[in-house]
Amino acid sequence: NCALGPVDRAVSLVSMTVLWAELRVGEVVILNEEDWVPADIVILSTSDKRGGVCYIETSNLDGETNLKNKQAVELSHSKLHSFVNPRDGTASGEAMLDFMPGLSVECEDPNRHLATFTGTLNLLDGSCPILNANVIYRGCVLRNTKWIYGLVVYAGMDTKLMLNGTAVKYKRSTLDKLTQRYIIGILIALAIFSVACAIGSMIWQESAGSSQWYVPDPQSWWEALLTQPFAFLVIFCWVIPLMLVVDMEMVKLISTQFINHDLAMVWVDPYTGVTKHAKARSSSLAEDLGRIE
Repeated sequence: NCALGPVDRAVSLVSMTVLWAELRVGEVVILNEEDWVPADIVILSTSDKRGGVCYIETSNLDGETNLKNKQAVELSHSKLHSFVNPRDGTASGEAMLDFMPGLSVECEDPNRHLATFTGTLNLLDGSCPILNANVIYRGCVLRNTKWIYGLVVYAGMDTKLMLNGTAVKYKRSTLDKLTQRYIIGILIALAIFSVACAIGSMIWQESAGSSQWYVPDPQSWWEALLTQPFAFLVIFCWVIPLMLVVDMEMVKLISTQFINHDLAMVWVDPYTGVTKHAKARSSSLAEDLGRIE
């Protein structure tokens, strides 16, 4: 949201450079070649006078590096090209004043679907439908096109790029999850044993412990419940299998070495004869392979 882009505001009719975060729905954006698309915009006009075609790169959206062609809305493209300078895309404020008042868009609510878009572009001369081919989304890059005019329809968190963004999930194997459940169960059982032993210790001290010379003076019940469980927790700490996790990681590491040196998993280049061994890039690879049906 901190990138810059020239924006032709419909209110002031003055082209100014603003932050992406300052863009609002309904503003007209002027993009030049190699510029990043700051919001989801409807293409009003392009430097291609005949067909209104522009080319974009969508690698940030779908991972594809090949260029895709988009097309301006025919109604607005023909009208804008009547007064826009074809070299740099500049236009006078008076000409834009005649174009802006009747400009509006009716479209669907923000959603994450990249392959569909339905809407209607309204001008003083009439209206026409807006298809997905007439819209470019935030995160694209303008290529092989001098300039385009676009109307912002979704901005900020309402853009399709942001709606498709999800929090990164930490991937854990089934064995790790099972081990964690066992350790949590052991800790709960250890806490129950410590409290039970603390209660039993106080009962024994009140009944027979006072006659034993090595037993200190009995504490009150509240003092015992606050101190005795921690004493028994230290005594029973050996129950926690700390070496279990370490042993499991060692077994996984050794299994990856078997994969790396497996002669049955060697690829030979038919042209150069160079051999390449398999390479395990994750310690849980053997475990993941074991779950394949």
